[in-house]
Amino acid sequence: MIDYVDFIKLKNAGVDYVMLRIASRGYSTGEILADENFEDNYKRAKDAGLDVGIYFFSQAITKDEAIEEANYIINTVSANDIKYPVVFYMEEINSSDVRTKELNQMLRTNIAIAFMDTVKSAGFTPMIYGNKEYLIKRVSLGSLTSYDIWLGENGDVPDFPYEFNMWRYTNIGKIDGVAGVAHLNICFTDYTGR
Repeated sequence: MIDYVDFIKLKNAGVDYVMLRIASRGYSTGEILADENFEDNYKRAKDAGLDVGIYFFSQAITKDEAIEEANYIINTVSANDIKYPVVFYMEEINSSDVRTKELNQMLRTNIAIAFMDTVKSAGFTPMIYGNKEYLIKRVSLGSLTSYDIWLGENGDVPDFPYEFNMWRYTNIGKIDGVAGVAHLNICFTDYTGR
C-alpha cells in the first residue's frame, strides 16, 4: 500500500507523470470498487503540474465486464485531461475463490482487447500492464501488437524479449513526496506529444 503522496514534492523531485488507480473489480465478488483516493489524488496531481495516466485493476471474466470497466473510466474522466495511457491491469490472484482462475489465454487476451478498444474509441491511449510471466504466458502477445505495454519487473535491466513502452522497475522505491515505498517507472514514449 502506498502512503499519502505529496505531488508537489514529486514534481520537485523530477517526476513528470503519475499512474493512478481509478478503480478495481473484486476478485471474488466481481463488484466494481472505486479507489477512494482517486479523485483527491487526481486533482492534486494535476494541480502540481503532473501528467496523469490511470489504470483499472481488472478481474473481468467476460468481454462485457471489461467494457463495463472501460465505460467506468470513460464516465469518470475526460480523455482531454489524461495525457498518459489508460491501462488494463490484471494480475493473477492466489486465492481459491478468484473469479479469473478458469480463464484461458485467448479469453484473457480478448477481455484485454475489449477494454482497450473501448477506451481507445473514447479518445484515450490504451495500454496493458503485466509482468514477464503474465505477458508471455497469460495473454497472447501476438494479438496485442497494436497496443502499448507497461512492463512490471523489478531489477536494473528488464529481462523481457519484446518491445514495451513503460517499465515499472521497482515496487519498493524511495522518492521525496512518498512517505513509504513507491512504485517507480520509466516511460520510453512521449505521450504528451501524441
